[in-house]
Amino acid sequence: MKSLYSAFKLAILLLVGLAACAPGSTPASTPSPELANLAGPEMKLGSTWLYADGSLLVAVPAGIFTMGGDKPDNAPHPINLPEYWIFRTKVTNAQYAYCVGLGECTPPFAHDNPGFSDYLHANDPVVGVDYSQAAAYCAFAHARLPTEAEWEKAARGPDAAIYPWGDAAPACDLLNFDVCVGGTTPVDQYAAGQSYYHAFDMEGNAFEWAADWYEKDYYLSSPPDNPQGPEKGRSRVVRSSAFNSGGNQTQTFNRFFSGPADHRDNLGFRCVVEDPDYFAPFCQYPPIYGTDGVGGAPSGNPIQVSCPDMALIQYPYCSGGQPYTVVWVRPPTKQPYTLDMPRPACNPLSPGIPYDTHYGCKAGGQISLCSFCTVTITLPPQCPQGYTYDAASKTCIGQGTPGACLPGSTPDPTGQCCTYEPGSPAPTANPLSSPIAVSTSAVVSPPIWHGPNCPPGTWHYSPTPYQNLCVRVAVQDLYCKSEAIVLHACGGGGGGGGGSTCNITEASCAATCNPLGYIYDAAACSCTCNAG
Repeated sequence: MKSLYSAFKLAILLLVGLAACAPGSTPASTPSPELANLAGPEMKLGSTWLYADGSLLVAVPAGIFTMGGDKPDNAPHPINLPEYWIFRTKVTNAQYAYCVGLGECTPPFAHDNPGFSDYLHANDPVVGVDYSQAAAYCAFAHARLPTEAEWEKAARGPDAAIYPWGDAAPACDLLNFDVCVGGTTPVDQYAAGQSYYHAFDMEGNAFEWAADWYEKDYYLSSPPDNPQGPEKGRSRVVRSSAFNSGGNQTQTFNRFFSGPADHRDNLGFRCVVEDPDYFAPFCQYPPIYGTDGVGGAPSGNPIQVSCPDMALIQYPYCSGGQPYTVVWVRPPTKQPYTLDMPRPACNPLSPGIPYDTHYGCKAGGQISLCSFCTVTITLPPQCPQGYTYDAASKTCIGQGTPGACLPGSTPDPTGQCCTYEPGSPAPTANPLSSPIAVSTSAVVSPPIWHGPNCPPGTWHYSPTPYQNLCVRVAVQDLYCKSEAIVLHACGGGGGGGGGSTCNITEASCAATCNPLGYIYDAAACSCTCNAG
């Protein structure tokens, strides 16, 4: 099936305007092997920095802020913190999966995060991780979990805001909470709810681990300068709120706690970075479509995905006390397709017609009908800050300074940037150009993208095996309809339905069977061959 998946990628139609490049950048001809040195990021309000794991860092300058809320053990008090950088978004499933794929992190607990390997949930916050797993990812990224004070300052700013966005009451356009969605959402979805320092999801979507041990009365004795929490304890501090939190849990000063080994379907994390230029940048970066990669997106519908109209329809019946089902395959009308159906359980109902659309099945199994979607992109590519779009290679060419390379990437000969190869499959012959074949191979959905090259809020997409893009919408190259074969329980004896429910009516038979030479048999509850 892997070759089929590669072939589907080759078949994608992609219309991309390549004449323009990111705002403020100019097209380059041939990438120069010499990379100019750039100064590190400037620590000031509004500064951002593209980090090695794909995260965008936001600057939190040094200074005093008001910490605490409205309870005796959580009373307002001034805290002075040094400068630091914090992930603008919570760590995503895709980012964490990259660490897992390298063996540097352990998978989240499956029952807490069933969507972890689901491509469509790649940009949701990773949940189902305990304290040590969260800390391990941050260490992998040369970062650490934020202290409780750092988290609260990033959430509320210097002026004691009640919520990240200010003092307005929580609403479903500001954060994912209460009954707004009912599950996790992409980490950059709520731009209107970002904090004073432009961090996303500081409230809502998922709770977040903090570095500190928890102590209820810690604020009564905490130092005024850069508090690190108690020296020991039984529980760790948890901040933020989640998709199922009530409005009274979404205030920036609320404190929660969990045991270090706890893990839940609504608990994730983000990291703090002290030296953002520790890593050298990537030499090349995929162009970004539909967003600037930092939470901005153009108006309208610049990326259109059109998937084929196709269906699998089953008509279970009984004959001679045995269960059967007629499967009507309604394939796409214009695109090529493949059909996976178990043999010998299912066979064409019209012998002599190699690829008929009606099959008779007498045993269980799985049926899958697969084709591909058409993708149209009608806007120019964006490149991250520090990169220039190169029309010849259709990539963003970076400039950087020497530094370490994130695990999974290697230093470039220039010593100023890192190379990451996603390992796209080699081109293969397209089996869809030949007659449709019915096989027994299993159909799998595209795996989650394991790579640091696309920023949170975008999905990796390869219209061809050697072209990599970051797009605002999830594009499932391999589009499938799949379902289990339905067989009803049948009683003994011949003729009738054996006590089962008749799923085929004269009207449905006339609509689907008669044109192919079948007639309605009420006694057998089936469409039968009209031999006459």
